[in-house]
Amino acid sequence: MALRQGLETIREAIGDKFLIGCGMPLGLQSAWSMACVSALMSPSHGATAAGPAAPSTYNALATTIARLSSHGQLWLNDPDCAIVRRRGDDNNLTHEEARTFLAVAA
Repeated sequence: MALRQGLETIREAIGDKFLIGCGMPLGLQSAWSMACVSALMSPSHGATAAGPAAPSTYNALATTIARLSSHGQLWLNDPDCAIVRRRGDDNNLTHEEARTFLAVAA
């Protein structure tokens, strides 16, 4: 109930401006926000911590694909940023992993 009241206050304050529901429970997403964020990207394909919400390219892909049927129906999917840079110390994504994420995000 507290979340709903908080969302009502935010919606009233911003009017019809675009609202991204980052981390919001999916049941409330379509009523209160216009975009649904996937799991966060990271320069690693596998999960860097336990759980499906951990930052990783794999989790961002999985949540974006799982919510694809809701895109344009309940909200706009926001697949997070894309990491496109040379592979090295701060990026271990292969060319294929980065390209796959870009294709799904597009």
